[in-house]
Amino acid sequence: MVRKRDPAKTLALLWKVPQPRSRKPGLGADEIVRAGIALADAEGLAALSMRGVAERLGAGTMSLYTYVPGKDDLIDLMLDAVFGETARPGPELTGWRARLDHVARQNRELHRKHPWTLELAGTRTVLGPQRTAKHEHELAALDGTGLTGQERRSVLDLVLGHARDTAHPATEAADHHFEFGLALVLDGLAARVG
Repeated sequence: MVRKRDPAKTLALLWKVPQPRSRKPGLGADEIVRAGIALADAEGLAALSMRGVAERLGAGTMSLYTYVPGKDDLIDLMLDAVFGETARPGPELTGWRARLDHVARQNRELHRKHPWTLELAGTRTVLGPQRTAKHEHELAALDGTGLTGQERRSVLDLVLGHARDTAHPATEAADHHFEFGLALVLDGLAARVG
């Protein structure tokens, strides 16, 4: 039986609308998300299940559904949570080139730390607070370029795609591809924006 998703419930979880209190101390949506991330990091997305997460938490599988309606919702929550791990460029990064380089490296590191995110690339649009904040700061990296909003999104898609495509298992060749490709993108953008 396929459970019909409730987008309103997922958005409420993403945006931290108050949920029922746990009858079991230490069990709630945040704990379930952290356990899901740990499981996916250790064993891959294919190993992720509500039962596996419940075992990590020492809880009954059915008790998880009180806080997270299902596996698809859990994946959305996990993605949003890891999007919050990317560091925002500080004031020491001046100029669009330094900021965009930082964005590329942060995203590559995110995918290396959580390889299961590579399996979800392009398949999910999570409208949570972490993803929204991440996207805003990434677009802001292009301030001062004179690019239109659509051009900024295109550049960002190119940079994020490159970071994702070169984040697969660390090898010298992948590192070279990342560095060489990123330099080409940034040089090309510099020529475009003058």
